[in-house]
Amino acid sequence: MAQQAQQSAAQLAWEREQQQADLEAQKQQRLAQLASQPKSWLEYAALSGQAPVVQPWMLPLMKGDYGITSAGSPIPNYSPTDMTNMPDLIPPSAQYMARIGPTGQQQLYGYEQAVHGATPDESQWRQWSMAPPGSGSYRGLQMQR
Repeated sequence: MAQQAQQSAAQLAWEREQQQADLEAQKQQRLAQLASQPKSWLEYAALSGQAPVVQPWMLPLMKGDYGITSAGSPIPNYSPTDMTNMPDLIPPSAQYMARIGPTGQQQLYGYEQAVHGATPDESQWRQWSMAPPGSGSYRGLQMQR
């Protein structure tokens, strides 16, 4: 009976080890999947336990009151469970969006989704539906013939 209890305990320990190994493999697979998608960079940081850092494309969009002058510093007010307290970014112009490239755009859309809950498609639509300069109440920028 003691031998049977010992075998059961060994079997249970082995099953727990296998379960832990399976969970770790699933986590690594999920991390690899998130790493391959630029818009998931904040989700990757939350799952991996790393603090996300300010990306180079963020610097022109950050307000001066955050005191961040270089890329690579931790994002202020980051919390892996509540990302709504992270800094708001200034809406980028169409010209800036064209300069940051597709990876930066996807990271921006992921950031907007984390902070405001706007899906990447919604963020992209809002960006490209903005009126051009001079079409609103300020007519200082108009085309002249």
